[in-house]
Amino acid sequence: MNRILPSGDSGLSTALRFALMLFAFASCFIVLSIVTTVPGINALMWLVMLFSIIGPVWFDPNLRRQAFHPYSYFVLLGVFSFAVPGLLVWINRAAGTSLEYYPQAALLVAGSYIAFRLGYRSGVGVGLAHSVPLLVFPRAHKARLERRFWIPLLALYILGWFGRLTGSSIGMSHMPVDLGSLWRYASLFTDLGTFGTLSYLLMLYLTFRARWKPVQKGMLLGVLIGLEILAGALEGGRTAPVLAILYCLVAYHFAVRPVRWRTLVLGYALVFVFIGPLLTVYKDSYYKVMGLRQKSGLGAIVEALQLSGKSLDANEYDLGLLLEDITLRQGGSSFRSTLRVLERVPSVYDYELGRTLGEGLLAIVVPRILWPGKPLFIPGRDFAIRFWEKDVDQELGTSIGIGMPAEAYYNFGWFGLLIFPFLGVGLRFFTERFQRYERLETIYIVRAFFILFTVANLTNNFLYYFTALLRTALLILLFMVIVNGRLPKTKRWKGF
Repeated sequence: MNRILPSGDSGLSTALRFALMLFAFASCFIVLSIVTTVPGINALMWLVMLFSIIGPVWFDPNLRRQAFHPYSYFVLLGVFSFAVPGLLVWINRAAGTSLEYYPQAALLVAGSYIAFRLGYRSGVGVGLAHSVPLLVFPRAHKARLERRFWIPLLALYILGWFGRLTGSSIGMSHMPVDLGSLWRYASLFTDLGTFGTLSYLLMLYLTFRARWKPVQKGMLLGVLIGLEILAGALEGGRTAPVLAILYCLVAYHFAVRPVRWRTLVLGYALVFVFIGPLLTVYKDSYYKVMGLRQKSGLGAIVEALQLSGKSLDANEYDLGLLLEDITLRQGGSSFRSTLRVLERVPSVYDYELGRTLGEGLLAIVVPRILWPGKPLFIPGRDFAIRFWEKDVDQELGTSIGIGMPAEAYYNFGWFGLLIFPFLGVGLRFFTERFQRYERLETIYIVRAFFILFTVANLTNNFLYYFTALLRTALLILLFMVIVNGRLPKTKRWKGF
């Protein structure tokens, strides 16, 4: 990955791009005002939000050429979590979303991304990155890659499957059905499952880099991707099976050639339109099967697939409603959640003044195996009750995220925007260090997992975000120690 540099475009190219942006801005404003019943101010604010999110990628060719640069991926998540749902809220009124606070919601999201960008470009993150020593696992000789890494990787992958299967057996991912003695080890099963994911990503990366015959590579890649999709099916959700493909693209990006940003955007759009509805049908069928079996496993997957086929044959699902479910319903988009929060805070609920950000932070870090009586802290459960009127009929209940912009407002009102420059500094800190690790380590790609799927994600809630930073960083360090068979060496930034 290249360091983020000035765009390198000539002045004429930059001026032309800026002029085209203004023309597109004005054209979209006119079209949206004509073809929708939304007042012009809503169309204008949506365009402000859109440009606040994609502006850095629009002007920086380095970001456009690298879809899995941390900031490029951060922008991509913003497009599909806020910009696209913000547009679809107008088109599909069946979602029943009030647009009274639409300008404020768009402004809140735009302000969050602008504040984040200011922190990212401030230089503070670079200074901090240079001041903290690196923990480096030196590069291995290419001829030793297979002998050195594959045996521990396979062992960790098997261990990861044990964690996934055990977690699924108690419904840990979505529908907890057994809160007995095994539940105190739930965090351990999650961590073992993370080892499986990291092993999968690294095996893909090593396979792409290996000097094997194309047939051998294709067979191994097919087996690995198939197993990971199966693991996602065990969870019963829509996201995990898609992540199996996304991780493959990440490995290809770093091992073979960079994936362009527009290619990834197009891929996301195709998944939303064609694969997302099918996964929604499977998810609904999975929940029905789980309601009868009260136990996950391969048998539940088979039954859910059979039920999905029958439902599709009977035309029980409408494509438009399925797409609505993916993009708009039940907190499915962070933008719609932002509308709900602005509608009810502070008119119905008072500002939380930091309660959802800090309460339970220590409790989540400490594993339940070390603290058997640890209380449950699930902010998404409160969000589901307060903003989506969910009937929580299980001890763990339904968890729905509202996104960081909405949660910041829920706690501090508009002053919550002051949080985002610090998050931008954090992403720049880890990005700068990752660029150095790329030059020094063989299996640096597992660090990309941490940055892309933990640091560069504003759709999570703050409590899980901060605890994930610590837990995932420690898990990746332990994973790299096991795979490398050695402890890291400390290197200071100056002198290499």
